[in-house]
Amino acid sequence: MTTVIILSKAVIMMRNYRMAENRDTPMVREVGKLAEQFTGAELEELWSRYEVLDCELKAEEEVYESLFQSGPTPYYFYEMPDGFGIPEFVASWGD
Repeated sequence: MTTVIILSKAVIMMRNYRMAENRDTPMVREVGKLAEQFTGAELEELWSRYEVLDCELKAEEEVYESLFQSGPTPYYFYEMPDGFGIPEFVASWGD
């Protein structure tokens, strides 16, 4: 499940790359190399597969964890979604 979550973050970054105005940062350029391997339609299809998981990973309110360098985020840092594993993730593709 951890690998699936990491892949979901990669999909989000590639999708955001397509919409980014400033693509001149090292991280954005690296994501861009991967994103350019997909058409816009393919990235949207990937996102449609991960969107349900992304919603499951979000808290109702922003969360802040001082051990991370980023600011508050809508995502849980340590909790996995209850009752949402690989079988539920794959089943969500039919929704």
